[in-house]
Amino acid sequence: MKDIEKLSSDDYSEPFNFLAFVKANKFSIIITIGFFLSTFYVAFFHHIIWTFDDGIYYLNYGRAILEGNGEDLIFMTGSIGGPVLFASLESVFHDAFAIEKMIAVLSGTGIVFVSFFVIKNVFGLKVALLSQLFIAFHPRLHFLSIQALNELVPILLILLSLFWITKKQLKNYDFMIIGSFLGLAAVFRFQSIFVLIAIIIFILVHNKKIRKNLSFCFFIIVFFLIAFSPQILYNYTTHETVLDGNPFYYVYSLSKFQTPEWREQFSDMENTGLFYTTFSDFDLFQKNYFYNLLFHSPNKLFNFNSFDNLSIFPAVPLLGLLPFIGGLVYCLKIKINRINLTILLTTLSASTSVVLLLGDIGYHSFLIIIMPIIGLTIFNIRNVNKNFLPLLILPVVFILLISIAPVHRSFHFLPMWIPLIALSAVFFIDVIPKINSKINQLILKKSQNKVRKNISFFIISIIIVILVLNSSFYCVLIVATFYGEPYDDIPNDLWNIFKIHNYSDQPSMEFKYISDILSNQPNIENSYVMANSPTYSFYTDSKFVYAQFTEGVASDTLNDYISRTNWSPIEIFLSTIHSNPSDRYNKIDPLVEYLVYNPYIYDPGSSWYEFEVANKKLDILLNPNDPRIPSNFEFLYKSDKTQIVVYKIHNTP
Repeated sequence: MKDIEKLSSDDYSEPFNFLAFVKANKFSIIITIGFFLSTFYVAFFHHIIWTFDDGIYYLNYGRAILEGNGEDLIFMTGSIGGPVLFASLESVFHDAFAIEKMIAVLSGTGIVFVSFFVIKNVFGLKVALLSQLFIAFHPRLHFLSIQALNELVPILLILLSLFWITKKQLKNYDFMIIGSFLGLAAVFRFQSIFVLIAIIIFILVHNKKIRKNLSFCFFIIVFFLIAFSPQILYNYTTHETVLDGNPFYYVYSLSKFQTPEWREQFSDMENTGLFYTTFSDFDLFQKNYFYNLLFHSPNKLFNFNSFDNLSIFPAVPLLGLLPFIGGLVYCLKIKINRINLTILLTTLSASTSVVLLLGDIGYHSFLIIIMPIIGLTIFNIRNVNKNFLPLLILPVVFILLISIAPVHRSFHFLPMWIPLIALSAVFFIDVIPKINSKINQLILKKSQNKVRKNISFFIISIIIVILVLNSSFYCVLIVATFYGEPYDDIPNDLWNIFKIHNYSDQPSMEFKYISDILSNQPNIENSYVMANSPTYSFYTDSKFVYAQFTEGVASDTLNDYISRTNWSPIEIFLSTIHSNPSDRYNKIDPLVEYLVYNPYIYDPGSSWYEFEVANKKLDILLNPNDPRIPSNFEFLYKSDKTQIVVYKIHNTP
């Protein structure tokens, strides 16, 4: 392979001409503006109250850091970037919810805009525009771009690094820029480290100039560390460690396959590091890893049976695989010859045998599809555009690493999304016309001009159908999420999103209504509210004790429960780190003065269902007249819609 610096003669040294830039990219700019206006409208005219409480947790963490109380915090998977950004802006504009939504809208808009140029670097204008349309109309990106969360800023920074690595002519300062963007992204989310590894692998293998490639890697790593240094400095000065995060909770709580013995090892919170948690039972680790790698992770990308997915056909299972495979085969320029057929048949038979003999066809059948693709890709890798290589390596590295722990939200796979979308666009722009041309030559014998018009109309029609279906999916999602309407009337839901709604009918308004009741209580700002969400505490400016309502033992009294008398060490730990103020070392013994009880919702489809058992004794709270309720529990409110009940706890000195 040629050296990166000689891949092309693209000249980035010309003075920037804004008008010329707008004229050359007018369609991309129109798509971007359309995305911004649509997300802004939904974010600020329909999303009027918190629906995901992650943003509140990050805001609370940021406030604690700015107040100098960072030693009481632990970030399980995130970093300080989002919390500090949210809390800093809140101190100026005094509206954290609007600030976090605006950051999401702008970040999502930036993703739509930058993705166009990343893909244009590799595939040209037509593929880039179609890819941008797929991205701009994808319901998951839209939905995420209106939420007060911490997810899209690092994705935008990662995309900026991908723009530089896919340039056809790279210089030393480009590697400095790449490292800086990835380092900044890591200050928000650690997934950018997976992207860093993929880019380093690309640089090391793209040619045989080892010394020069090592120097490129050096520039990237050094500038990554410089940009990431605020996180390192914070960790070291606050906790005397370089890396303080621990995704133990997600491995413990969300792993598909678990045993009581495995969970018992961590009940006392000893040896809860990621390495020990993951590998303490290696057989169980392998079972979970290959489940994640071959079912769970690709399910989030291509929709095997998941409502939450990143497929370009999010409402239709498996259909997104077809354009991805077709686009990849086209880019690899795979020919039907003896060698490729041998690779195909060998990998197909080997993967099928492995699944049938050692695996589970229900969970591991994706191996039968992906192994022939990997084998053909490795053998034909020299045929792809050289600046497509980093995007081709990225999904492989990313999915291999992220599958170590279960990831249950599709947007965590967004860093590897761009090449999948681009290959799908290649399928529509290049593959379908070539297939049609071959069919015409062999069978139809029609005039070329007529065939071109027919196939163009066919492709445009398919693309319009995809965009309309995705828009419909998004509108149904919005109306159902914010207004509780069922998923059964898509045409009506498309209209409903533009209607003036009665916001008081939103199910999430129950948070605000309960918060208003609590706000009228004396000295609420200094009182502890126990609940399974920090939203009540946010709106009342009170203190918060987190409870999942599965903690404790069967013999607990209600007063035992709210005092956390018989909670296990891990239950105490999860409560203290999610409470406000956060209490990592359990130094505070909070005196709960208000209880907002929302019955634990069982999910029988969850792999950990049998381990998460609700404390059924708490259900007596649902009937305020139940004589078993202690006399110090004063009933304040019960919701007819959600059955949530609110009690004031009178604690004797």
